[in-house]
Amino acid sequence: MSSEREREPALVTFLVTVSGVTLFGIGAAFWGLVAGVVAMLALHGGKRAVAAGK
Repeated sequence: MSSEREREPALVTFLVTVSGVTLFGIGAAFWGLVAGVVAMLALHGGKRAVAAGK
């Protein structure tokens, strides 16, 4: 996790997955990924980092 931009969404993903939450018969691994994607979009508005020089 060298990019500071991705640390918080990664932490959200980890915490939701470790929590063991199950909704609608779907396990924590799926909900962790969903939460991580939502966190990434919420924090960064869906914008991707542009590589320098391109």
